[in-house]
Amino acid sequence: MSDLRFREKLREIEKAATTEDHVPEKAKQLGLRLTAIFASLVILTIFVLAILSMIGKSYGTAAFLFIAGSGLAVIAWNVARAPKLP
Repeated sequence: MSDLRFREKLREIEKAATTEDHVPEKAKQLGLRLTAIFASLVILTIFVLAILSMIGKSYGTAAFLFIAGSGLAVIAWNVARAPKLP
């Protein structure tokens, strides 16, 4: 009997996950803000590591980190400027 209840709850969760009508707008905005803050911190950390690698005269590592940070920054910029997120 409990297995049937569990399956019904699982169906409700799947239905809510596939339709965005059940997700409040505040929750979407909060999730997007938290993701943006986390992504910004990761990109900033990569750039700081690139600068520290240059100071330590590890130019290959610095170049790789700078390219990786720049790529992530471009991706984050394009996502932030997207007309509508999925």
